Amino acid sequence: MSQWNAPNLIAAIDESKGMTDKGYTFLDRDQKELFLSWDELRAEAMKRAAHLRKYGLKKGDRVAMVLPDGEDFVPTFLGAIWAGLVPVPLYPPLSLGKLDSYKDTLVAILNKAEPTYLITLSKMQQVLWAGLTHVKSLKGVITAEELKGPAPEGVSQDPAQVSDDDLAFLQFTSGSTSMPKGVMVTHGNLVANAESIAEAMELDHHGDVGVSWLPLYHDMGLIGFVITPLMRAVEIVFVPTLSFVKRPNVWMQTMHDYKATLSFGPNFAFALAGRRAGEKELATWDLSRVRLLGCGAEPINASVIEDFETALAPTGLRRGAVMAAYGMAEATLAMSFGERLKPLDVVAADAETFRATGTVVAPLADGVALNFVSCGKCFPDHEVGIVDNEGNFLEDGQEGEIVVKGPSVTKGYWQNPEATEAVYRDGWLRTGDLGFVRGGDVFITGRCKDLIILNG
Repeated sequence: MSQWNAPNLIAAIDESKGMTDKGYTFLDRDQKELFLSWDELRAEAMKRAAHLRKYGLKKGDRVAMVLPDGEDFVPTFLGAIWAGLVPVPLYPPLSLGKLDSYKDTLVAILNKAEPTYLITLSKMQQVLWAGLTHVKSLKGVITAEELKGPAPEGVSQDPAQVSDDDLAFLQFTSGSTSMPKGVMVTHGNLVANAESIAEAMELDHHGDVGVSWLPLYHDMGLIGFVITPLMRAVEIVFVPTLSFVKRPNVWMQTMHDYKATLSFGPNFAFALAGRRAGEKELATWDLSRVRLLGCGAEPINASVIEDFETALAPTGLRRGAVMAAYGMAEATLAMSFGERLKPLDVVAADAETFRATGTVVAPLADGVALNFVSCGKCFPDHEVGIVDNEGNFLEDGQEGEIVVKGPSVTKGYWQNPEATEAVYRDGWLRTGDLGFVRGGDVFITGRCKDLIILNG
């Protein structure tokens, strides 16, 4: 496939011309499917780019996106990329009960990102509009329904010309302990990380089918299951996130239905999937084709993964199918992957010694053990290190802050030089994560300041 060497995402989209046999499948909440071939996705991206250009948007302009459904989100995101715009994916309101809080956060992010337009569903336009009047940069709202219409006449559908240093999109961090910050992801960052992920997963255009219920406004869902598969022309089936939340069995059921080979999820999802699978499901599901289930985005509990693999064993799921991973939005998505089809590598450390000195030693016979899961080795052309509070690099088996560098790592936060300066030290990005390295493998132990202070 020529896409394997595409210099950027726009080129990968363009090289999909004429590829009609495979593509992306979008399921709705009733499991009805919409299939878009690679060729159709390219045509949709071109058409939507023309719609966006009709509004006077030009290369480098930012467009915010609040689109909950994959069939709207994916072609719109790709259309913005095709036009050389900078999409800003944002999470949709999850409940009416917290709408005021949602609007406050949305307005704060939009005032940081300064988009020219917001793209959303017509039914959400009225709900959001009251808050949007407080965003000075916004000229208006573009509806997803409009973008589905025929391409406007006389407007260019040509792809934008971009360089590695051009901004591809802004990924706003969750902001669970601070105001969300806009991670600047360049086209170079995107290709470097997508190719590293594809190589580590050994993505195969001819044999792989992926399933994802992950939110598309989050880096794992967007880069892991929209962009990386597109770079390698790997089929993906998208399940609505709320479908998984309401019915966790829909994850493995979809894996079975589409004879899928790979998927990803956080630790809690494996706990849910393992507990909810009943005798009926275990007797009917065939997961023997699954070769990789990645686990990341939150602390990994080895016993949860072991329980999941044990529970799903009757389906033909292979032992060691779940692979640990480590990453962050500041590294585009991932920095390290464990080994495929091997049981998780777990290091047991003496709890008393570790808490007192940060040193990993084998637990005493009568001591308490702390178990840490290996997240594998750092990607090629990337580096990971462990430093103390003064920035001195520590030896193997010694806990400290994880620092990273490489072509996937962001140059900083959008219009936030103070935050950018705070996370960089001598060319290394400070992750804020605690961990240690042992034999080249990365182990995560916690956060540097895992506290939320309320009312002092």
